[in-house]
Amino acid sequence: MKNVKICGLQDMAMIDVAINAGAEHLGFVHFQKSPRHLELQAIENLTNYVGDKCMTWVVLAKPSIEVLRDISQHVPSVGGLQIHGDITDEMMHLVKAIRPDMNFMRAYSVADQSDFPSDQEMRKYDFVLFDAKPSPEDKLPGGNGTRFNWQIMQDFDVPVPWFLAGGLNAGNVKDAIFQSGAHMVDVSSGVEISPGQKDANLIRSFISAVITT
Repeated sequence: MKNVKICGLQDMAMIDVAINAGAEHLGFVHFQKSPRHLELQAIENLTNYVGDKCMTWVVLAKPSIEVLRDISQHVPSVGGLQIHGDITDEMMHLVKAIRPDMNFMRAYSVADQSDFPSDQEMRKYDFVLFDAKPSPEDKLPGGNGTRFNWQIMQDFDVPVPWFLAGGLNAGNVKDAIFQSGAHMVDVSSGVEISPGQKDANLIRSFISAVITT
C-alpha cells in the first residue's frame, strides 16, 4: 500500500476530497511567496477540522526560530513540520521542548546523486522528502511542477521513511513509483488547474493511480 500526501491545501472542501479518496498526509503551506500560503490561524482551523483523520504538516521555507515557536505554541493540532532549507539542531530542540510529539520532515532538492544528504543527516528527521532542484527562474523551493530522474533513487539507501515529490501527476506517478521504488508520494501542482487552485477530479485521479500501483 502506497501513501499519498496532498500538499498546498487551502479549504475544507478539498480536504474532504483528499481524505475520502485515501490520502494519509495533508500539507498546509506557510510561506508568503507561495500561491498556497496560509496564515497560521487558517492552518490551525483546517488542521483542527482534519483532526486525527490524517497526518497534517505545516510546510515552511527557511523558517525563523520565531515562526517555529509560534507554530509549536499556537497550532497544537498540526502533526509535523516540513522544512525546505536549513534548520539548526537548536531550532529542533526548541520545538521539541514545547511539542515533544512534533514530527520533522526535511525536504531535499536533488538533481543527481551528488545532492543526496548523508545517512547521519537524514537520521535527524522522522521523514525526508526528495524534490526536484528548483531552476534559477523558480521562486519557490517546491511545488514548481519540475521532476528529476527518479531512477537515481533506486540505489540510494534512505534510513527513514521518505516521500518522492516533484512534477508528479496522475499520468506519471505509476512510472515514478516503479522507477524510484518510492512507497510514499507527495503532490501539489500536479492536482491543480492553476497555481494554488486544487481540483477534486485531479486529486481523486492521482490518489487512485497511486493506490492501484
